[in-house]
Amino acid sequence: MLRAAGVGLGDEVVVPAFGNVEVAEAVTLAGGLPVFADIDPVTYCLDASAVEAAVTPRTAAIVVVHRFGRSADVARLLGVGQRHGLLVLQQGESEAPYDEVAQRRERAAYLDAKLRGCGRPMVGTGTPTSSTSCGCRERAAGSGRLRSGRARQGS
Repeated sequence: MLRAAGVGLGDEVVVPAFGNVEVAEAVTLAGGLPVFADIDPVTYCLDASAVEAAVTPRTAAIVVVHRFGRSADVARLLGVGQRHGLLVLQQGESEAPYDEVAQRRERAAYLDAKLRGCGRPMVGTGTPTSSTSCGCRERAAGSGRLRSGRARQGS
């Protein structure tokens, strides 16, 4: 898609700093240079302010990737593209089976809680319990949190 859009040797393409390597790899396969921009900590998608700061005269495109069922701020990113005359490409979340998408969202919620420093335990429905004192640091230290969908065995 990048080649078809005219991205070629030496062109810079702004991509999210968080995510799959495939986006940056597609840029390099088209002959471009991936330029990593920071993400919005709420959506895990490109932050328009970070993209604006990453744009140079050699920038040819922006690749917007929607993650974990959360959408990027497309209106602001399109505005950045229009101001600088850049192509803005969007990559949606994969059409994975519902269970896999639900599992990704659960992991994103877990990561979101860890990045905030302390998360509350989840009940079977995926909603936080009403406990005000979570004590999660102590539980997380000995709980063997999930890695790739499997609980760690004692280490």
